[in-house]
Amino acid sequence: MVTILNSPPPQFKRRNPYFIALGVVFVVGIIITVVALTIIQQWQSRSDLASANSTSDGFDVNDPFGVTLFYVAENGLGLVGHSRDVAYGSTPLVRARTVIEYQLEDAPEPLVSPFPKGTTLRSLYLTDSGNAFVDLSSEATTEHAGGSLDELFTVYSLVNALAINVPEINAVQILINGSEVDTLAGHIDLRQPLEPNIQWVIDPNANNDAEETENLEESIELDTNQDSVAPPTNS
Repeated sequence: MVTILNSPPPQFKRRNPYFIALGVVFVVGIIITVVALTIIQQWQSRSDLASANSTSDGFDVNDPFGVTLFYVAENGLGLVGHSRDVAYGSTPLVRARTVIEYQLEDAPEPLVSPFPKGTTLRSLYLTDSGNAFVDLSSEATTEHAGGSLDELFTVYSLVNALAINVPEINAVQILINGSEVDTLAGHIDLRQPLEPNIQWVIDPNANNDAEETENLEESIELDTNQDSVAPPTNS
């Protein structure tokens, strides 16, 4: 048996096209906003990375930077400058550390490294006045061959390399295992920062003889009248 209802069928409200369009616009707006924010964040990240990889003087930290390192000449009569490219570095401290680490590496043949095998950089300090305090491992003294000329070459290869390649550095004091030392091997006074001296740098193609070696050894005396300078504390 079929029951017939006299009530009218339910009425379904038709959605207003205006509100539908408004909802679509709202959703699209959210999507556009999210995409825009993502793009901005990516751009900002790239900008920050580029800023971090650049220095105040316009160099990129990965740009090749030509430095001059100093090694003992094949004839043993002086230091010889040797050029090579390294990464520029973001700060003077980073550049100084790079120079030291390369200076402590083995010398290219036929030159000879002025540093004993196993010598490493322990730490490095730079002061606002332009003094660099270079803390080397004990091998710089315990494994040193000795001799006034060899000791002079060891000291001034490092002093010259830092002061010439890092303009912010005026003088260098060498420390051993975090402490001041009088000398490396009994001859060159290390109780104060030393300024660069290219007197020990020779032309490897020149006719150098034993008389020049004797003159170098006679001129090793350094001024020790100034007070010793203590390194800053490591914070």
